[in-house]
Amino acid sequence: MSNKYGSIDDFVEEQQHLKKEKNNKKNAKKRNMSRKAGIILSVIQLVLSLALMGLLLYVNMFPAKYLIFAGAVLLVLWIAAFATQFKKKINIVGKVISVITIIALIMGIRYVVVTNNMLDVITKKNQEKVLVAVAVLKDDPAQNIEDAADYQFGIQKSFGRKEVDETITALGSKLGNELDVKEYDSALDLVDGLISGDSGAVVINQTMLSTYNELYSTLINTEDAEEFSEKIRIIYTNEVVTEDNSKPADDNTSSDDIVNKSFAIYVSGNDQYGDLTTTGRSDVNIIIFVNPVTKQVLLLSTPRDYWVQIPNISGQYRDKLTHAGVYGIDASMETLEQLYDCSIDYYIKINFDSVVKIIDALGGVNVYSEQEFTSNAGLYFKQGYNYMDGATAIEFVRERKHLSGGDFARGRNQLAVIEAMIDKLTSPALLTNYTTLMASVEDTFNTSMHQDDIKSLVRMQLDDNASWNVISYAAKGTGGSDYCYTSGTVASIVYEDPNSIMTAQQLIKDLISGKTIKDPEAETETTDTDSYGSGETTAY
Repeated sequence: MSNKYGSIDDFVEEQQHLKKEKNNKKNAKKRNMSRKAGIILSVIQLVLSLALMGLLLYVNMFPAKYLIFAGAVLLVLWIAAFATQFKKKINIVGKVISVITIIALIMGIRYVVVTNNMLDVITKKNQEKVLVAVAVLKDDPAQNIEDAADYQFGIQKSFGRKEVDETITALGSKLGNELDVKEYDSALDLVDGLISGDSGAVVINQTMLSTYNELYSTLINTEDAEEFSEKIRIIYTNEVVTEDNSKPADDNTSSDDIVNKSFAIYVSGNDQYGDLTTTGRSDVNIIIFVNPVTKQVLLLSTPRDYWVQIPNISGQYRDKLTHAGVYGIDASMETLEQLYDCSIDYYIKINFDSVVKIIDALGGVNVYSEQEFTSNAGLYFKQGYNYMDGATAIEFVRERKHLSGGDFARGRNQLAVIEAMIDKLTSPALLTNYTTLMASVEDTFNTSMHQDDIKSLVRMQLDDNASWNVISYAAKGTGGSDYCYTSGTVASIVYEDPNSIMTAQQLIKDLISGKTIKDPEAETETTDTDSYGSGETTAY
């Protein structure tokens, strides 16, 4: 064969050589692309590692030892992922490390961002809103406020006059004429005035509707199946914005001080749904006293119908504790401070929506019931542990009529739900629903605590992982009837038990001073005398 190869064998050999070179180039190109892909992954991993560490430093919620450990682990993972890209046989291992680490980093960044956003939302100082409404009877011909311009408007003489007067002034400007206003001495007279036709319309604080319902069904028409709120129609609403007057945190105090001294948080659960800035009756009144040095917590519950003085509001008269909430959260805090001779530093404000959303986001909770009972809504609860979703838990904490012990038993049920929520929040199951929970928490409660204080407490707990001594105590009293300032009528109330108040005050003093606190109920079972007093429970 006369050609440049000389022979067929030379030709075949040359072709095989060319093919080998082509394959080598192809494999080299693949290896180069694979190396580049691995390097790109490692760069992404490095950027995300730096981003996560930066976020962790920014949120300032984790102890230094955890940050150092996290940084070391991320550095080792990055070195492993990057270095293996230059090793032919194990570069695939590096890519797997990178992909897994990148996924974990994205999830970690998301968790940190969601948590920080949640803290931003719940620690904002909110203004409080009072909803003032003009209402007529359901079958009244007036369809709007213009139709009722010539009506006589009934108002309660002493309650909520600032917001009511502001609404009347706004209505006068809107309608172009001065309103015909009649003052009633009490909420009972106001309700009766509208029902009887003495006034064509009433100007009311909407947070009082529950009180008006009680007055109508117990004192005006006990046979009527309809409540007062079902017999009226609201034709005008005015939103009056007031400043949050709760005590501000001391700006000169370091956030780290909160882990070195005792403090108290008032948990207010009002009877409203929806917007947390709307004032409402406080049906849950729990003060959480915390000593972070001795790792002790006292949960102190007070019955909603406790007959108390509301400082700077009720004067010489007394009222139900629940009514203090309609004057703002600061009024409730000052009332409880006066009752227990203590100082309350912060508040957490929740409503019925809050409990439903948080418990549902937790996937439900197991709550211990002291009693077997069927609620007013027909839900059955056995003695012992009951699984509850949000709606079921609400029925559980609201019920008192079918409980032996009435309002006192309800207070203990409220504490039981809080304890069940804490158990779920500290369990590994929380991680499976973490972002959902954080999203639900954002609009379900707010607090006057600064987020730096919250972060300091979380950092402390992560650092020492200490166990806590948690004691619950519910103030006691005797059921009765007496005059209430807000409604201006005689209503069912709970007279305080002086021994029970003394017991609570002693518990508070002991916790603050660093003494080990014990369950006073257990103490009275084992000894005839103790430092906390007696405080016998009275059914109501």
